[in-house]
Amino acid sequence: EPGPMERGIIVHEALDRFQKAHPGDLPGDALRRLLEIGRGVFDENLAHPGVEAFWWPRFERVARWYVDYERARRRAGFKTVGSEVLGELTINGTAGDFLLTARADRIDLDAATGLAIMDYKTGQAPSAKQVETFFSPQLSLEAAIAANGGFDGVDAGPVAQLVYLEL
Repeated sequence: EPGPMERGIIVHEALDRFQKAHPGDLPGDALRRLLEIGRGVFDENLAHPGVEAFWWPRFERVARWYVDYERARRRAGFKTVGSEVLGELTINGTAGDFLLTARADRIDLDAATGLAIMDYKTGQAPSAKQVETFFSPQLSLEAAIAANGGFDGVDAGPVAQLVYLEL
């Protein structure tokens, strides 16, 4: 029986393909296009009756919400500059160099404020307190990589937002 991890992988892949297919303005039929991409990803990855019965209707709801979210975000001036992008940062230490690596779900840029590091969550996102106390350091570490220009194809710059996008 496929579990939450598989669902997360499928949703991430569908959103990544959609972002890469539509880096600028969204087309008028953005929802239809996202659902087509999602259907393709679901079909490629799982052939299980429970997926069709339970996960696909949820993905349809997420897709409707996501397209509205994307339209508003793009109107606000954000542009996606990286999707499922690899990054690394070498940290010099007394015991030698330490290589920090990450794959960012998404990096947006707002020319006025800077970079936004985003993580898609198909489960519950960490609380603000967990992030602030470094109990959940993922986005903070990705921000350090981004600020130093460590993500492929993403220029170094100030990080203005850390966003857990609960789907």
